Amino acid sequence: MKKDIRKLNNEELIKYDDLVTKSNEGTVFHKSWWLTMLKEYYGNSYDVDFYGAFEGEELISGIPIPVHNKFGIKLIYNPKLTPYLGPFHISRESKNIKKLGDISGKKKINEKFAKILSDLDNCMYYSFHHSIMDVQPFQWNGFDVGVHYTYILSLEDLNRVWGEMDKTRRHDINKCSKEDNDIGFDNIYDFIKLNKKTMTRQGLEVLSDDLWLAIFNNCIKHDCCRVFTAYKNKLAIASLFLIWDNKRGYYLSGGIDNNSEGMMSLLMWNAIKYTKENLNLMEFDFEGSDEKSIEFFFRKFGGDIKPVYSISKNSFKTTTMMKLYNKFKNNRIYWKISGK
Repeated sequence: MKKDIRKLNNEELIKYDDLVTKSNEGTVFHKSWWLTMLKEYYGNSYDVDFYGAFEGEELISGIPIPVHNKFGIKLIYNPKLTPYLGPFHISRESKNIKKLGDISGKKKINEKFAKILSDLDNCMYYSFHHSIMDVQPFQWNGFDVGVHYTYILSLEDLNRVWGEMDKTRRHDINKCSKEDNDIGFDNIYDFIKLNKKTMTRQGLEVLSDDLWLAIFNNCIKHDCCRVFTAYKNKLAIASLFLIWDNKRGYYLSGGIDNNSEGMMSLLMWNAIKYTKENLNLMEFDFEGSDEKSIEFFFRKFGGDIKPVYSISKNSFKTTTMMKLYNKFKNNRIYWKISGK
């Protein structure tokens, strides 16, 4: 049957979100509410289009495309704290369709999605879910392909997870468990304070309070987050932001006060256990990091390393404009520091 691919209207987003839930590739980051919620942070410079492939009246595939307006140019890149986007498809296992035919069908649809992205031009950075291994349709449409990595923990057996964890992590968790500390939940303001301290200390981008509040409030509304915070003498010393969908839990971000890494290990273990024991989910995704120290911290919890592919294709005009913007931004930082 011929596939009809088009931009979805608001009424069709119910079908879109339902397919995200049912699809193997769909995540909480694909959900329409997650992507439209970010308008609270980006304002009028940001919008998102949702495309779908229909087989008759049935929506069988989808892809979200975030569009940022910078300097009068429309740019495509993943919004803040949105590690996974890309196409997602209906699961065909229950329909007795041969695996090869299913792969071929997905590939043809992905080619058309790639053409849509290519025609929009100026794709700065667009990353897929780690379950997507075939990026050829995007290469065929002129995209450059990059790769990052994440770690995925299988939670079928928590005793096995504990046993395969690095002994230094187990030592930290056992030690901190015996200390006179309290763990509280869902204090977003303590999380924001500790996250700022950590990002500043590591020389990473400090995200705005408004962004964190928009994410927290919307995730609470959709019952898909929990903030874990450790307190010593009533002072917050470590905090972790966990979110989830119907497939797995995700470490979104965290923060510690000075030398509280051991307590962060305990919070991470609590988040892993919460994912299995309270949410009944069988995977935990650390979301990965290109920062060596952060990657090392994640790796010590065990788990399987997974590649996360991303695509980009920038016009000469966009590349030139971004170089000028980055030079201007760096000069502003220098002027601020030096007082010039």
